[in-house]
Amino acid sequence: MTLRRLAAASLLVLVLPLSVLAPSARAQGYGDDGGGRHHRHAGASPADTSSFLPRWIHPWIELGGDWLDGPKYMKGLYTSGEAFAAGLTARPNRRIEYRLALDFQTLQVQRSAPVLALVDSAGYTVLDTLSYQFNASSWSGVLRPEVGVMLGGDVWLDGGLGFGYMDAGYSDPSGYTYIAPAANAPDSERNGWGWLWSAGLRWEVEPDPMFPLGLEFRGTGLKRGPDTVRTLSVRISYRIPTSRGHSGEGR
Repeated sequence: MTLRRLAAASLLVLVLPLSVLAPSARAQGYGDDGGGRHHRHAGASPADTSSFLPRWIHPWIELGGDWLDGPKYMKGLYTSGEAFAAGLTARPNRRIEYRLALDFQTLQVQRSAPVLALVDSAGYTVLDTLSYQFNASSWSGVLRPEVGVMLGGDVWLDGGLGFGYMDAGYSDPSGYTYIAPAANAPDSERNGWGWLWSAGLRWEVEPDPMFPLGLEFRGTGLKRGPDTVRTLSVRISYRIPTSRGHSGEGR
């Protein structure tokens, strides 16, 4: 729970200043009086001059759930977790976008293992097999720059390369490591940095100009030693408009 609260707080710290820099004030409205002369609608708000970002650059946030897709030998050690992300999207035209995202994912560790105990009592050696089980949290934080194209029907395909860090979840808060340093554990089950690939398919809907949403299916792969830790996630995103009526691409 502590990692989830930390992730949520970190994303709020990143996104809230961006939303302040990109306020959603109502744009000034004009109409034609029928004689070719344009006049301002009665009651229309003043023109929005406070937006810091161009209308084709938007901050956004997303959240959802994720699960481990591979390597195969790790799938039995982790259960599903959460996915959070925040970033900026730049759309110079209707079909191309550039994205920069800070992505945070968690997975739950559930593992049991046998322990062989040797007890010498009154000259006798007693063999007994015990077992232990523990639950913990694994997390990864990555930076992912991406390029995207619109396939049609407000469906976007994004992909790119980045880097990130993964905590495999085998350490408790006191620093004790469940996997001993001398153990022959694969790199994918140890903490460390690695290169990342990421790809996502996102369908965008806009029930209101000030409420642009997206439903995304995303896959990521973090290189750890000879293996790639792959995760899949389903997310809901919200793209913060820079001004009323301008939540989408550049014109």
